[in-house]
Amino acid sequence: MLGTMSMVLAAGAVAITRLLGRTFRVDGAMPNVHVSIAPLTTWRPMAQEYPGRVAVIPFVSQAGDVLAVEPELEYVDDRRVQVRFTIDEVEWVRIQSSDIFGARSRRRVPDELSGTGPIRVTVEGSRLAAESPRGWAADEFEIVSAMRPIDDSDRWQGVIFASAPAWGRALEALVEMGFVVDGETEDEVSATNHLGVNAMISVYPTNQVASVVYAVPIDPTAVTDFDILDLVNRLNASFIIGSLSVAFDERRRSFLFAKAATPILDGLDVAAILEALVIGLTGMLIEVSPVVDMVLRKTLTVEQAFQRLS
Repeated sequence: MLGTMSMVLAAGAVAITRLLGRTFRVDGAMPNVHVSIAPLTTWRPMAQEYPGRVAVIPFVSQAGDVLAVEPELEYVDDRRVQVRFTIDEVEWVRIQSSDIFGARSRRRVPDELSGTGPIRVTVEGSRLAAESPRGWAADEFEIVSAMRPIDDSDRWQGVIFASAPAWGRALEALVEMGFVVDGETEDEVSATNHLGVNAMISVYPTNQVASVVYAVPIDPTAVTDFDILDLVNRLNASFIIGSLSVAFDERRRSFLFAKAATPILDGLDVAAILEALVIGLTGMLIEVSPVVDMVLRKTLTVEQAFQRLS
């Protein structure tokens, strides 16, 4: 019984051991080697099992540990890892007041996290920090975003921290125009206004290009309307910066798209250019959108619309 109570199991898939049996002693050759091999198993690094069988990653901090319950780990590249986890309002206030993950001192857009309810936090650190046998030090991770769900939908809104400085000024311009940040990745940030107009800012250093794309909801018939397509083609031939198109997205929603891009080169102020593109495309859509709608409703001809916008 004592041996049963002190039995140690390796992590991972359980190796089944019979807890009863009988020992026989018979004549035979004595083996000169005794081999005992456990099944080859691995376990999540630094994951701990807490009551309720919930996997938790503890971020160690002098201000008090932050427990990431059921975290999602995503390897950004060979050197960086992002960790997403959900916390409540009380813990979020504590993280900010204690500046854990740089939540108070890092540059943020917008300044405040609106709404109520649980908060999905994304932090980023080195893979080396995530593999430390001494625990995950909160000081070695920086906050990337803090998001809240919008109503009962799968959309989120929140605060983007200085994870991609190149789009910082452009994002601030969008927020000032009433856009709400509703998504981010390592390369892109998304914001949407109350009319459902979405703006996506992308920065791809590897491809040396940065872009701004607006998506304005439009009547589905516009995608196949010959007058709309004719007007869009004429306008694109006359624009100096940016281009227009009408299309369905992957969910079969119809949009009027406005796009512009800039190369990422040494000596170029990409942050300033992205801000200018956001402001320029916004002005263009303010003029173009109502005219496109009139052409679609056949209250303006293509020629009249083109002259009005030229």
